[in-house]
Amino acid sequence: MACCCKAQPQQSEILFCRIPNTNFYNYFYDDGYHDICRCGKYSEYFDLENYTAIDTQQVIKENIKRIEFANDHYGFFCYLFDMTMTNDSCWANVFVPQESRGAYSFVLTSSEKLLIQYALSQLSDIDSAVYLKNIQEENCRDCTGAEIVRIQKNSVNHECFVDALADNVPENISFLCGVFGAIIQNHCLQMNKLSDDVEISSIRFLLEEKGKEYNCPLGLIGEPAPPPPHRYSRSKNVLKRHIRCSALGKTFKK
Repeated sequence: MACCCKAQPQQSEILFCRIPNTNFYNYFYDDGYHDICRCGKYSEYFDLENYTAIDTQQVIKENIKRIEFANDHYGFFCYLFDMTMTNDSCWANVFVPQESRGAYSFVLTSSEKLLIQYALSQLSDIDSAVYLKNIQEENCRDCTGAEIVRIQKNSVNHECFVDALADNVPENISFLCGVFGAIIQNHCLQMNKLSDDVEISSIRFLLEEKGKEYNCPLGLIGEPAPPPPHRYSRSKNVLKRHIRCSALGKTFKK
C-alpha cells in the first residue's frame, strides 16, 4: 500500500496516520478529520506528509454479519462508548463526554464502510485474542483503558480484549478499534440522538466481565450491568448510574 498523500486531501480520499508513540490513529474521509478524541487532542499531528492513502479499489470485502465494540477509560475528553453494526446501520451508546451522553442511531457512509472493510482485510485471520500488560501484580494491573471487539463471521463470534497499556497489541487491532472511534466522532450529533439515556448492551456487559476476569476492572460507567435478556439483542433496560471512577482510585491526568 503506497503513500500518495497530497498537500490538500480530496473529499474522495481516505487517509490515516498513526500518532507517534501511541496506539491512536487519525483518519481523513468525507472531507474531514476524525478520531476518538474529537480532533482536538491530536490536531498537532495532522501532517499530511505522514498520512497513508487507502486504495479503495483494492479493498477486499469480508462477509461480516455483525460487529460490536466497547471501550472504557479514565479520561473525560475522548469518547467512551459502545457500538453495534449490522450492514450499514449502527447503534451506539455514548457515556463520555458527558454533554454527548445518550443513545444514537445512524447509517454508515460509503467511506466508513470501505474503511471498516479495509481494517478487517488487514487482519490476517479473524480470531479471538487477549492482549494484556505484562506485569506481575496480583491485585491490580493498573489498567487505564480497555477495549473489546466482537466480530460475527459465518455464525461464529471472535472476540478480542485489549488492555490499553499493553505493548503487544497488533497494529491492525489498534487500527480497527480506532476506526470505531472515528465513526462515533463523525456521527455523535444531536440529529442522530435517540435518547439522553444509555441502554445496557451485551458488548458492554462482556467488556465488564472480561475486565474482571483479566484484572482490568475499570467500570467507569458504574457498577457492572446485568446480563441482557439475549446475548445478541439490545436490552430496553436503561442504565442510569452516574459516571464514576472504579475502586482502583486512579484519576486521569491531562
